[in-house]
Amino acid sequence: MVERQKSPVYESLVDRVERLLKLWKEKTKDFEKIYKEGLNIIKQMEILEKRQKELGFDKMQYSLLLLLEKRFGKDDLLIEDVKELSSIIEEVIFPGWISQPTARKNIERILRKFIRKYIKRYNLKLEDLEEIYGRLVDYVREYA
Repeated sequence: MVERQKSPVYESLVDRVERLLKLWKEKTKDFEKIYKEGLNIIKQMEILEKRQKELGFDKMQYSLLLLLEKRFGKDDLLIEDVKELSSIIEEVIFPGWISQPTARKNIERILRKFIRKYIKRYNLKLEDLEEIYGRLVDYVREYA
């Protein structure tokens, strides 16, 4: 199993690396395929890291953007949404916020309000909304 790094770039590629390791462990004879896939993963990682730097996003912002883009596709509106959300969150986050129930609920309320705008924009169903909301909460806890 691949150790999951605390970086949205690595998280987005972990499944591909695990699949590659599985091929290797199966002792497949197609080493050229494994090598090419490995190179492809490294190139993708470099592209993602470069984009994160170009956007000037920290880990939390980029993880939120990658999550939303994975679900809705690339859209400049998502970049602006993430910037807006992160500025709101930065105003209320403080060291140790996660262990404070009131602060945690406040962040969760902000995230729920944020994700609601996607119901109309992308015709989200309630189940989809809950799934995305859960992932948003996880990423904010992980990276904020």
